[in-house]
Parts: sequence; structure tokens; C-alpha cells
Amino acid sequence: YSLKFQGSHHMQQWNAEADGEDEPKIQTKRLVRFRLCPADACTYEDASGCDSGYGDYIIDLNIFLEAYWENKLEMQEWQCEYTRINECGCDDDDGKDDNFNEESCQYACFMDRGMDYCWEGGDPDADDEPEEKEELEVQEYM
Repeated sequence: YSLKFQGSHHMQQWNAEADGEDEPKIQTKRLVRFRLCPADACTYEDASGCDSGYGDYIIDLNIFLEAYWENKLEMQEWQCEYTRINECGCDDDDGKDDNFNEESCQYACFMDRGMDYCWEGGDPDADDEPEEKEELEVQEYM
């Protein structure tokens, strides 16, 4: 199945758990609606994704985002590992002393494929230290 985002919705409801005056009596629920389409029938051009054999779901926005992000990171990790093992060809087991550098090979392999998320740090062949840049930690905002 393929996941097709349908939209987000906000719904206000009575807060039955409000105990005191400091807690809101009305709370806002943030929801997301998505569709699971058969993978072979899902299209990116069509906003609905598919028109048969699908299931529509509505869940809490935070639950959706956490699951989506976790899946995205797992898929990237799998793609990096698969590419490193099966496509890069950076295992130098020919026994020659040819100054082969496995890190440089992997770095070039990932950069050539636009998979910079697979490599932590800078170019291993660069003489200077890579400029430290602060990465956005998405999990902090969910």
C-alpha cells in the first residue's frame, strides 16, 4: 500500500479532564486524514491518490507525524545500507597496496547519488575540518 495525505483538520471539543480554572474547558484536537491506496493504483497527480480498493483513516496529528518520520528514517537507513553494500563497490579486497580509501569511496558514492543523508561528517579527503552546522532535530518539534 501507498500512503496518500488527504489533509489536516482541527476540531474543538469539551475537555472532560479539566479540573480547575487554569485548565481550558475547550480543547483543540489536531487530526490528520490519510488514505492507504493499493501501491499499483496510487498516483501522485491525483489528489485522492486512488479511487478504488482504498481505506481512509483519521488519527491524531502527532501520532501520524511520529510514525511517518520514524518510517522515513528507517527507509533512509535501509537505502544507505543497501547502497553501501550493493552499489558502491567500496570493498577493496584485491590484496593490492594501492592506497585505496574505503571512506572516500563511500563518500563519493553517496554524494554522486544525492544521498548526503547517508554520510555524517565532511569529505574525508578534504584537508580542512568541515564547518559545523546545526542540524534540525525534527523530533523536538513533534
